[in-house]
Amino acid sequence: MKDPIIIIEDKELLKTSFFNYFSNNIYNKINDIPVINYNDKIFIVFSYKLEFQDIQKKINKINSNFKNINFLYFVSKKIKTHFEKLDNCIFFPIKLDELTSIIKKDNGGLIVYNNVELRDNILKNLNNNKLIKISDIEKEILRILFFQKSAEKQDIKVTVLNYKSDIKSNSVESHLTRIRNKIESIEANIKIVSGKKGNVLIEWLVFNWVSHTKKILIKNVIKIMILKSKREAFSFVINFN
Repeated sequence: MKDPIIIIEDKELLKTSFFNYFSNNIYNKINDIPVINYNDKIFIVFSYKLEFQDIQKKINKINSNFKNINFLYFVSKKIKTHFEKLDNCIFFPIKLDELTSIIKKDNGGLIVYNNVELRDNILKNLNNNKLIKISDIEKEILRILFFQKSAEKQDIKVTVLNYKSDIKSNSVESHLTRIRNKIESIEANIKIVSGKKGNVLIEWLVFNWVSHTKKILIKNVIKIMILKSKREAFSFVINFN
């Protein structure tokens, strides 16, 4: 299992050896991390001295600057009530076995890309609520593309499928075809495209989004016209009587 990245803002806590039990990747600030990968699990331990407003500002800033990264926030139990609705908040003090279980848990949090939501093994179109189940391999490929926007097929073959680089296989293309079919089935406004240089890209289909928006506008106009017609008809009956 890959070591998680742990950010400890409190320098006094940083001096302790407690978190060294879980990881060798311990930093004081996010900017100190050399490279962040799509499958990194990053724990941020906020100082117990901070008020909930300060922590909320920090969380908002992190979520704004780092898209589709699995952050888990450690927050003091004294302000637990302000963060209970967040799925990615952990409250300390915490038992060692509970923390160990959280760290070992599969890194499959919520990812949103345009109008598509990826949660665990479910791909969902947020516009029409259509969803479809995807395999673990398909999930990993999509996570890479949502994070990087493009990837080499060779890298997918080695890192996701665990094939040796010198082995010839069409497995990557087969998985990409299945992903494309599933994306089309939920009418998502994204498209997986194979490049000429052996890479694969994810594109946002603006036309689909515009078409969807037009459909909503047309439906609303029709509803207004129907309501107007009913009101006019009702008014006519009253005046006639």
